[in-house]
Amino acid sequence: MENGRGSWWTTLPGVVTAVAGLLSAIAALIIALNQAGILKHQENVVQDRAPRPHDVRGASQTTAYHFRKYNNAKFGYSIDYPQDFLIPIPSESSDDGQTFRSSDKRAMLSVLGRHVDPTMTIDRIFQAQQKSDAEHNRQITYRVQKQNWFVISGLEDDKIFYQKAVLTGNSVAEIFMLYNETLSTIFEPIVDRVSRSFTK
Repeated sequence: MENGRGSWWTTLPGVVTAVAGLLSAIAALIIALNQAGILKHQENVVQDRAPRPHDVRGASQTTAYHFRKYNNAKFGYSIDYPQDFLIPIPSESSDDGQTFRSSDKRAMLSVLGRHVDPTMTIDRIFQAQQKSDAEHNRQITYRVQKQNWFVISGLEDDKIFYQKAVLTGNSVAEIFMLYNETLSTIFEPIVDRVSRSFTK
């Protein structure tokens, strides 16, 4: 009888029965480990080591900088700028505006006010700026014009540029920002803050 039972396990039905029993045991083990939370913990560890791109960007950089207000009394405009990231550069014509630059020179912000002819319109300034951008080999990717202001942004070589102009009476105030593409995740919220604070 023992020889008969031993020979049965070597037959095809015997092998199938053995494999089915083994698979059932493995399935039971996986269910037990999952209920114990062991497998879930391992999955979280993998996610922590390989975060998604937006998780890397998630730490808002605007909270890491202290903003200070720059006021220009001559042309009546003001902006907020990150004082521990962009440093004011001395200029002989500081009453017209101000230039700010990062210590590594990979980012800059320039604000400027100037008088214009009383007949000047925002549309003419908008068109002239786009012509100037083309002459400087800038690739415009976004532009919008409203009643008394416009915004133009795009690429200049390996840098991103952003410019905004506001026309009031016989003067126009402008901001121009230029920064390396590698700083885009850091600089985008800064651009938003500077642009929103730009008043005239």
